Amino acid sequence: MESLSIAFQLLHSLQPAVVIGLVGDEVIVDDMPMAKADTLGPLIRRLQQSGVERITVDRGVTTEDLVTFIDAIGTIERGRRRIAIRPTRSRRFRISGSGA
Repeated sequence: MESLSIAFQLLHSLQPAVVIGLVGDEVIVDDMPMAKADTLGPLIRRLQQSGVERITVDRGVTTEDLVTFIDAIGTIERGRRRIAIRPTRSRRFRISGSGA
């Protein structure tokens, strides 16, 4: 989780927000294809199944915020059409899509 936090810090030093898109079977980070969704495991699949298409992570996100967010995603029930994730009190995440 520390590596993910460092990666966000680096990206946020260049811009105020990082946008992660789930398009088809690809994960797009700030308009750059990163990986096929199936290589990133159950976390991405769970988001896709819940209708999440885009996650915006604002500058200032902490490791604690990331852990809380990942834990919240882990509680999404498979097949639910709507999700209600309030991952952190800091509101550093914005989620959009057909199920958000």
